[in-house]
Amino acid sequence: TVYFILVSLSLLLNQVKIISGFFRTVYFLPFVTSTVAIAMVWNWMFHSNYGLINYFMGWFGIHPINWLTDPHYALLALIIMSIWKSLGFNIILFLVGLNNIDHGYYEAAEIDGANARQRFWNITIPMLSPITFLVSVNGIIGSFKVFDEIFALFQGTPTR
Repeated sequence: TVYFILVSLSLLLNQVKIISGFFRTVYFLPFVTSTVAIAMVWNWMFHSNYGLINYFMGWFGIHPINWLTDPHYALLALIIMSIWKSLGFNIILFLVGLNNIDHGYYEAAEIDGANARQRFWNITIPMLSPITFLVSVNGIIGSFKVFDEIFALFQGTPTR
C-alpha cells in the first residue's frame, strides 16, 4: 500500500507542472526536519485529550483513542509517523525514475495500440523497478534506525 501511495503521488506530481515545485517542497520537508521536532508534532496530533486526530475522529462519533499509551495503537502511531517522515524522499526518488523513462517507449506502445493502463503496467512499473528496489532497501535500512523516533515519540516506552 505504501508503494501504491508513492507511485500515485509521484505520477500526480509528475503530471501537474504548475505547482509541482511547491508540493515537492512540502513533501520533502519532513525528511530534512529533525526527528525530535517531528515527534513533538505527532505527539501533539496523537494526544488522547487534545490531539488533532482524536478531534477529527470525534466528528464521526468515534471515541478518543489513547494512541501513545495503548500498546495496541502505539505501533500504528509509530508506523504512521515513520511513513510520513520518509514519504517525501521516496516521492523524489520515484519522480527521478519517472523523468528518466524515455518517452519513446510510450510512443512505440501507443503506435502498437496499447492503452494507458497497458502502458502503465508494461512500461512504467517495470522501468521503475530499480527505484522500487532502492526505496525497499532504504526502507529496510530505515526500519533498523527507529530508536530516535520511538524514544522521542513515546519518551522511551508506549506504556509510560
